[in-house]
Amino acid sequence: QSVLFDILYPLHVYRFQPYAYLALILAAGALLPKISWQLGEGAWRRATVVLFLILLVYLIGRSPVTVGSKLTLEDTQLGGRFIESFRRTESDPLLYSAQTNLVMQNPQENQWSYGLFTDSTPNGPYLGSLIRSLRPEAYPEGEGIFVETKTVDIKNIQLALNIFGIKHQLNLGTVGVGQEFGKWEVDGQTQIYTVEEIGKGSLVEVLPLVPEAVAPDFDKKVEEWWTQEEGWTTLPIDIDKLETYDVNPETKVEIVSHNKDWTKIKINIDSQALQPVLIKFSYFPWWSASSAGSANQNGQAVQIYRAAPNLMLIIANGEVDLEFKEPVWLNFLYLISAVTLLGTVYILIKRNL
Repeated sequence: QSVLFDILYPLHVYRFQPYAYLALILAAGALLPKISWQLGEGAWRRATVVLFLILLVYLIGRSPVTVGSKLTLEDTQLGGRFIESFRRTESDPLLYSAQTNLVMQNPQENQWSYGLFTDSTPNGPYLGSLIRSLRPEAYPEGEGIFVETKTVDIKNIQLALNIFGIKHQLNLGTVGVGQEFGKWEVDGQTQIYTVEEIGKGSLVEVLPLVPEAVAPDFDKKVEEWWTQEEGWTTLPIDIDKLETYDVNPETKVEIVSHNKDWTKIKINIDSQALQPVLIKFSYFPWWSASSAGSANQNGQAVQIYRAAPNLMLIIANGEVDLEFKEPVWLNFLYLISAVTLLGTVYILIKRNL
């Protein structure tokens, strides 16, 4: 790895979301007229070459996979979510070749936890922290100031895996633990990918911890809860006050059906009384829930609460339908992004003609 890699990689410049790209385009468009008056054509050419060289060095230094490697994976069906125990720099930090190929083999059977939760939700740093916690010895640099650079207390690791609905752990090494499912050959060395079952992998269940109302300081409280040295007994909920319920931890909760991309989910809570149920998908305001004629709610809307780290909690019984639906106005933002990008390219081309 290059020193440049260590500097640029934490910036995650390759993972900007559409809104970040839009902000950059608007900023560049606003500054371009002023910059062009101060810089001549030669300066623009030199700046372009420098940026290209920086990108080239960054790509070369990012991973051993760029110098020639061979990845071989068997056709594997895990039947649930998986998480890797190796750090990014031990494999392919940008492309995640093994993880993405494993998902592409069987998208319905192999669900990559980090890929599901990172980038667009606050769950990402906590998954990064959990990965680090599985093998803290692989991080000799120690902990940093951000959540993803901290480790979970050993007493809480298994509970953290269950909270995220993780069923399997992927390992990478010369001697593997678990069932071998692939090899990675690079620079004449062979490392083995193995998988082992480490959790129940349930995506819905009666809340295993006591709910704790922590609004309005939810984010701060969640970080404190995640890194505490004591064993977890509560789960922070983003609400000012929660009613108490007669919780039955033996209540059977199951997913009855779902569509291909998990944006429509029907669950059944086998209880006559209302139960707090943890839905292990990222919380977002565009999720909605409604009871399907349960005894106590009679087909009404069901409130969705944000639960730590950034999951969903409902209090219901019987059948409940969950649906994620983006508002129509979001398409307008995508259209603005596309038009802005095309307009910027057109202006740049026109200036050079």
